[in-house]
Amino acid sequence: MKHGNGLPDWIRKSSSAVLLLLAGTIYAQSEDASPPAESQSAAMAATVHQLQEQVRELRAAVAEVRSEAAQYRAETGELRRELQATRNQLQSTVASAQPGSTPVATKESETDSAKQAESLTDRVSSLEESSQLLSGKVDDQYQTKVESASKYRVRLSGIVLLNLFSNHGTTDNFDFPNYVPEPTPFNSRGATGASLRQSQLGLEVFGPRLMGAKTTGTVQFDLSGGFPNTLNGSSFGLFRLRIANLRMDWDHTSIVAGQDNAFFSPLSPTSFASLAVPTFG
Repeated sequence: MKHGNGLPDWIRKSSSAVLLLLAGTIYAQSEDASPPAESQSAAMAATVHQLQEQVRELRAAVAEVRSEAAQYRAETGELRRELQATRNQLQSTVASAQPGSTPVATKESETDSAKQAESLTDRVSSLEESSQLLSGKVDDQYQTKVESASKYRVRLSGIVLLNLFSNHGTTDNFDFPNYVPEPTPFNSRGATGASLRQSQLGLEVFGPRLMGAKTTGTVQFDLSGGFPNTLNGSSFGLFRLRIANLRMDWDHTSIVAGQDNAFFSPLSPTSFASLAVPTFG
């Protein structure tokens, strides 16, 4: 039998195998843990790069805003100076125009001030005229339009005329008399009342161009066509055709056909009291 201080061989071999297994496991774990660390560092680098880009963009935007603000301030200051200069010119012009004021400028400056005041007055007058014209056009657009069944325009016109009358003696018509007939025992000596028979209604149609001429048509009615033969006929005036014509207008020539006003008395009627039967006076 041998005696010795060393360990048995199988124990030494087993210990060596266990140590080798532990070393391999630790090395494998270290290799597995290294990729997540590398990916995290790459993500952090990308994030830092993005933040740097955003900071650069913000700095550029702030610089642009500052430059624009400085430009606006300069323009505002220039406008203020121009406004103050204009005010000073106006004050000097007004002071020179006041009676009893002491002249402090030369003849040339006075002439320039007068010209500037005149040009300013002309500009104000022109602006007022333009404003009135625009207001009129806006009012025209706000008016209620008449719609036609075709593409051509139709203009509606008319007048509601109330006549109050008082007659002494006998007349042919109570509301708009023309002559005084010979009185009879059965006629009244006078009459007083009101009438709407002289009210008018008109339509104007704007047609197409024919042979280079503008075509228009006009129709006009009133209620002075007489009375129906009924008990209350005096309350129902009959329609009467006053005007019905067709016009073809060229630059220097016009053709009119139909029933129209008397061409030798274009200003008739001369009074609202005689619209139905105009006077030629």
